Amino acid sequence: MNRAVDYVRRFAPKARAQYVAAFEAGDALFSKYGVTTPLRLAHFLAQVMHETGGLTVLRESGSYSAKRIVEVFGVGRHSARVTQAEAAKLARKPSALFERVYGLGNPKKAKELGNTKAGDGWRYRGNGIMQTTGRYNHRAMGQKAGLGDLFEDDPGKVTAAEYALIPALVEWQAGGCNALADANNILAISRVINLGNAKSKATPNGMADRRAWFNRLWPAIRDGDFSVSSAKPADPGMSRDEIKPLQKRLRDLGYFEVGLVDGLIGKNTRSGIRNFQEEHSLPVTEAFDDATIKRLATAGHRQATTDSDRSSLTAKDLSKAGDTITKGAEAVKKTTVAAGASAAVIGIAEQVGQATDMLYPITGFFTNVPGWVWAALAVGVAVALWQAATKVERTRLRAVQTGEDAGPA
Repeated sequence: MNRAVDYVRRFAPKARAQYVAAFEAGDALFSKYGVTTPLRLAHFLAQVMHETGGLTVLRESGSYSAKRIVEVFGVGRHSARVTQAEAAKLARKPSALFERVYGLGNPKKAKELGNTKAGDGWRYRGNGIMQTTGRYNHRAMGQKAGLGDLFEDDPGKVTAAEYALIPALVEWQAGGCNALADANNILAISRVINLGNAKSKATPNGMADRRAWFNRLWPAIRDGDFSVSSAKPADPGMSRDEIKPLQKRLRDLGYFEVGLVDGLIGKNTRSGIRNFQEEHSLPVTEAFDDATIKRLATAGHRQATTDSDRSSLTAKDLSKAGDTITKGAEAVKKTTVAAGASAAVIGIAEQVGQATDMLYPITGFFTNVPGWVWAALAVGVAVALWQAATKVERTRLRAVQTGEDAGPA
């Protein structure tokens, strides 16, 4: 089994010691905030790695060149609308820069971030694993985590080993990022983390780098047997006869991961409990605790979605969702049936940008070939195309159902 910290050590060899320590002790937090699947972890780490330069950055430095200031905070880039002339004066002056762009020098942004006092722009600059920014966000992260005003009173706590993961995971959960990760929607996740709104139309800063991190991390995590098992609490002392009706209730509600109703708390049962707890805003314990048992008694049937019920997906579902591979296979199959093999070949050639007269040198050369030979060839091509498209469709469906291949984000 691989834990989150194992991927941190592998992909961020220069990570700060306090960050590594936070991940080392962070399994219970990952469980609590629902980062419990390979795809969720890959997306979470992709954002983390981008925001912190591979976990090497503690605070936003602000020691930027004039050119970089204009690129990040210039006209058309940021509400601060820093001009070339201003940038020249602010270059390599981080305190002054952040007062100008996050503090009272930018009233609109200052109000948004809750930076109401002189010096707040610098004091509450980008901080920690998700680069929490602004007095308001520092306060909110602490309060949502049950830590009161800790981070507002002492921003340095955000990067301390015992707290470093908490603001990042609170922000992740508050932005609905687990569901977005299940849908493999890196753009929406990046908008939550960088812009504060998944529905924003703007392009997040560093989008290419976020994608690059994900595409590096995902294959390793997907194939690495990721687990947060060390954080799983022991199940209450229940007999198999007590567990069986609870398993059956989960299955009847549509939590397919439960598997067999055998009275044993194994991987499939824990997965079903976890999904039930997440969808009903319960503490994620992966156990039949009192709160979960009570909610099971009154819960309605699960609403199956393509995000959470991968195993129940069909090829038709994928096509409707816009999956290009499945749609392509479906188009080939329809073409072979509706228009015949010859039309299918020509149609496919046209779809990839080739002209139909591309075939003329071939057909024209064999002018004396009997028609039945061409007909037989056409039928053979039709059958081959159908079989190939069906194989592609089935392979793609299997990969998505199992989560084996979420594809590049």
